[in-house]
Formats: sequence, C-alpha cells, structure tokens
Amino acid sequence: MPPPGGKSCPNCQQQELFGFSFKHTPGVVLEGCRGCKGLWLDHGKLIQLAVKLGLPPDEIPQAAPVEAPAAPAEVQCPRCEATNKPTDKQCWQCSASLVPEAPSCPRCVTALVETERDDVALRACNACGGVWLDQASVMQMFQHHMNTCGALDSSSERREEDLQRRTQPAACPICKI
Repeated sequence: MPPPGGKSCPNCQQQELFGFSFKHTPGVVLEGCRGCKGLWLDHGKLIQLAVKLGLPPDEIPQAAPVEAPAAPAEVQCPRCEATNKPTDKQCWQCSASLVPEAPSCPRCVTALVETERDDVALRACNACGGVWLDQASVMQMFQHHMNTCGALDSSSERREEDLQRRTQPAACPICKI
C-alpha cells in the first residue's frame, strides 16, 4: 500500500518517493527513495533528460517492452528450503507461499519486470515504460562510465587534497551554473 499522498518505492514498498531535480536539468523532476537510494525514471523523464542534456530528438531511444525471464526448473521454499515445482503456489512441505510479491510500478501499479541493460540490473514497467534503478545499479552505471572513460586524474593524493579544500560546490565551466 502506498504511503498517503504519494507513490511508494517499488523496492522498500512503504517508503514514499520524493521529487528532486539535478542542477543541470532544471524542470526535470525525478523521483528517488530516501530509504534504498533508488531512482524512478519513466520514459518521459528519460526523454526530458536527454533533450536537456543536448541529445538530438531523433537519437533518443524509444521505450521497448521488456521480456520476463524464463521460469526456473525448480523453486526453493523461502521458509523451509524444500524443493518445489515452478508451477506450485505453496510449498508442499510447509504450505508457505512460493509466489513472491513482485515490486509494482509506483505510477501505474503494474508488476515490474527484472531485466538487464548494458550489464546493469534494473526493473522495468511494460505498461508506462518506467525504470527502477536501485543504488547498486546506479553505482554500477557510474562505474561502467568511469571504466569506459578512464580516470581523468590518476593521482589519488591530488584528489584527496582537492576534496579536503572544497567547501562550496564548483560551477560548471561551460554554463557557469
């Protein structure tokens, strides 16, 4: 059940998502979870971000349906660890439910589908095109980007000195924001 007045986090279930904007994309309100640090991005927000960041409209990818993963050959009971058939709804040994409650889309309440894009695990909504990235997936995206681009300054001492001296956020050298 979503918290009163807002969308609930598809991961935490009871935590309300909060709206925020990045400084370089004003007007594009994203939604995040204070509990698990995940981000909710629907396809419209992804398009807005891409446009604000200068990607030409004809190069913006369109939302594609996500295929559900293949059913497992057997299912292990979460309570007693007995092996069950994938079609069983209850454990044959302890009668525990074998149907996990799938996280649902905070916008349209459709069950989210676990998938992977560019080696990043995410949960996607086939109905509205939204995407849920948990904190680990967001960090994985940044790590992939850093590995692809390489380190700009390999001196760890220099970076540590810079971090200690910083007291105010730096302005963008291009737009001065």
